[in-house]
This record gives sequence, structure tokens and C-alpha cells, in this order.
Amino acid sequence: MAHSGRPSLALEAARQALVAAEGTGDPAMRLRAASVVLEIVPDEAVVTAGKSAAEATASGLPEGHMRQHFLDSAVAKRAGAEARA
Repeated sequence: MAHSGRPSLALEAARQALVAAEGTGDPAMRLRAASVVLEIVPDEAVVTAGKSAAEATASGLPEGHMRQHFLDSAVAKRAGAEARA
């Protein structure tokens, strides 16, 4: 929707998805929803929430290659996650 000329509708839907994801307790879901919002508009509060979700997701992964691969992903980088395995 953001690229179809309806960015305000896309942003509203993305923010609704982020609110829904926050209620799940699933950091990966929160990160993905935050990432979609950040694709549309920069928002420091969403960056903070996304970074927290990315770090929670990373901490649940085994140290080493798998964690580093996640931290190197576009979704984690968009949220400002620190690239440290």
C-alpha cells in the first residue's frame, strides 16, 4: 500500500499490526511489525521498540552463526539491533 500511492493507509495498517503484535509477547512478531512501520516512516519510538524486540529475539538464538545471521538481517538492522553474536 505504501508504494501504491496510499501511504497513510499503509502506515495506519502497519501501526495497527504493531499494536496487535505487542499484545502477543512474541519479540519476533513485534520486530517484524516494527520493521514494516519503519519501512514507511522513521519513528524513534518504533526504532526503540524494534531494537528491544530484535535484541530479545537474538538472545533466544544460540550464540554464533545463527545469531549473527539474524543480526545481519535487514529486519534487525532496520530496527537498529547491534551486530554482535
